[in-house]
Amino acid sequence: RHVAFDIEAAGIAYKPGDSFGLFASNDPALVDAVLRAMQAPADFPIGGTTLREALINEYALGVAPDMLFELFSY
Repeated sequence: RHVAFDIEAAGIAYKPGDSFGLFASNDPALVDAVLRAMQAPADFPIGGTTLREALINEYALGVAPDMLFELFSY
């Protein structure tokens, strides 16, 4: 598949060979469940934001890839 993004209006200089990444946010309900399981306060300060916001926007709360478990086996 070929996907094209029009970023001209963003003012970003992109040249062929540069990389472009997209990172999805975590579901706030999942983050709230993780915080409850950890018994951690959502408003705990971390990196200039709250723990809840950091878990939503800065970390991947998905299933660990099989390659991670293969790495552990070595």
